[in-house]
Amino acid sequence: MKYQRITNALRFNRFFWAICILILLLNLGYYAVHVQRQKDEIKKLQVTYSLKRNPGNGYPGPEFASYMVAQLDLRIFKAKLPPKEKFVELVKELNELLQQHGLDADHMAFKPEEVAPLKLWKYTSTFGVSGRYEQLKGFIADLQNSSRLFSLDNLSLFNRSNDGERVDMTLQISTYFR
Repeated sequence: MKYQRITNALRFNRFFWAICILILLLNLGYYAVHVQRQKDEIKKLQVTYSLKRNPGNGYPGPEFASYMVAQLDLRIFKAKLPPKEKFVELVKELNELLQQHGLDADHMAFKPEEVAPLKLWKYTSTFGVSGRYEQLKGFIADLQNSSRLFSLDNLSLFNRSNDGERVDMTLQISTYFR
């Protein structure tokens, strides 16, 4: 009798239990991401603290500390890079930035290149853009303020009109993926 009463109570409260399970799963996901980020930060802080507190504690010297901090920074950097499967989204974002400023790119093609020691992928593209100086300046500012990592490797401007309105820009950018 009690078993049937409990199953009936659970059956009538399905929405409540679904919300509880959803909250539990979201909490577990947040916890896993947050804890990993804090573990990396704790390791970095422990190394710097121990070196500042006890400089002669058996570590080979400041070079070792610099190496450890750099290694941790590199691991954090690589974790923040998107996987190379997200390349299409990056090109879409770049095209949206161009369209937002009323610009069209000539022959935008990315060349993939593996950066062997770091096990990263570097995608490089050189393309031309024409427009008013204000449009080009706004595009470059938005490119620099983007949440994605863009490296402006080369930039050249050429004034092709007599009145100074139209400017041709050749831009070489690169970005990294893991």
